[in-house]
Amino acid sequence: MCNHQMNEEKRNGKQAASAGNILSPKEKTVNREIDGKIPGQGKPKDSATSVIFENNENVADVFNHAVFAPVPVEAADISDDNIKEVSLLRVKEQSHTTLTNYRDVIKKLGSEQVLAILGIENQESDSFLMPFRVMEVDFINYARQVRTITDRNAALLNKKKDSLPGEDIPASGKSGGEFLGRFLAEDRIIPCITLVIYWGMEPWKGPRRLSEMFLDSSWAPYASDYEMHLLEVNKISDAELETYGKELRAVFGFVKYSRDKVKLKQYLEQNEDAFSNLPGVIVDAISELTDSREIKTLMARNDTAQCGKGDGVNMCEALRDWMEDLKNEALNEGMTQGLTVGMEKGIAEGREKGIIEGREKGMIEGRAEGRAEGRAEGIIEGRKEERENTERERKNAEMERQRADRAEERALRAETELMKLKAQLGYT
Repeated sequence: MCNHQMNEEKRNGKQAASAGNILSPKEKTVNREIDGKIPGQGKPKDSATSVIFENNENVADVFNHAVFAPVPVEAADISDDNIKEVSLLRVKEQSHTTLTNYRDVIKKLGSEQVLAILGIENQESDSFLMPFRVMEVDFINYARQVRTITDRNAALLNKKKDSLPGEDIPASGKSGGEFLGRFLAEDRIIPCITLVIYWGMEPWKGPRRLSEMFLDSSWAPYASDYEMHLLEVNKISDAELETYGKELRAVFGFVKYSRDKVKLKQYLEQNEDAFSNLPGVIVDAISELTDSREIKTLMARNDTAQCGKGDGVNMCEALRDWMEDLKNEALNEGMTQGLTVGMEKGIAEGREKGIIEGREKGMIEGRAEGRAEGRAEGIIEGRKEERENTERERKNAEMERQRADRAEERALRAETELMKLKAQLGYT
């Protein structure tokens, strides 16, 4: 963070210094009672992702890329101060039951005083409740800060015995609102910035802001919205991966390509420097995040994995055997796929050839059957035609005979009439 911005925020945030104590004494006692352990957490992947960001260099790296790109922060300005944030949601007086919520990672930003609270929520699968969860943990932090400030002011304004030396604030001169609310005009709370890191392989399908959870209503635009910062590991481009520090470049790249053995092998070869001298916790995180427990086994049996630079591990040395296994596995898969494709192609070619041969054979047999059927039909048709011709000739002969008979009959009638006429005229 640049110096002039740091100085400006220090001037504006003087009254928020005391709110930097994230846990009240009572809450610190609760944490001691649970021995710093967080109920409901502790799953392998939850632990793995949280351990990655125990290194403040990685916290600065991921926030600078996902949130603070224009004004980067320095790792030296980030601190832990043994923060284990317990988000108190509800207390049942009779059963003395406390419902709590926890952040995966919580850090303070600011070297001399706290200027911001940085939180990280790790997600293995998309959550349709995530904007609310982010708003919830941020709100509870703000509520705790306000409670710390109002408790302090109540003690000072009422001049209780436990008021802080040298900070006596007289009740006079304060407005009624300040006196009643115990929150003075100059009091300030520290901003909370929460980043959700999504490690899943499928695209994020959940909402990115609170308004996307609202009922579809004409009144929804008037409600206050709450947008969350989201980093999808599987969508980080190769060019952007190159700009990350060594540890996150190794983790993000390995997770991104863990399902594509060919691309993973290429990435390992192209980023050998990123996989050299890695802390053991980072190696464990990669193993847990990708379910590649064989990685730890390979490094455990590979004596050359120790780099000689501190306690770092050279994953490249150990992964050479693993990459060779990947190569052989890919070769076997290729052979299996080739055999399957070959069989399918052979079946298709055989089917096509059978169809062609069947068609040709069918045509030959069809022609032979056609000729035989044609011959038989020809004989039948010939006989039928012969009968029809005979019948036709018989009918024609009959018609000719009938015509001859009618002509002879007409001739006889004419001769008779002529003889009658001669008789009448006296001809003999």
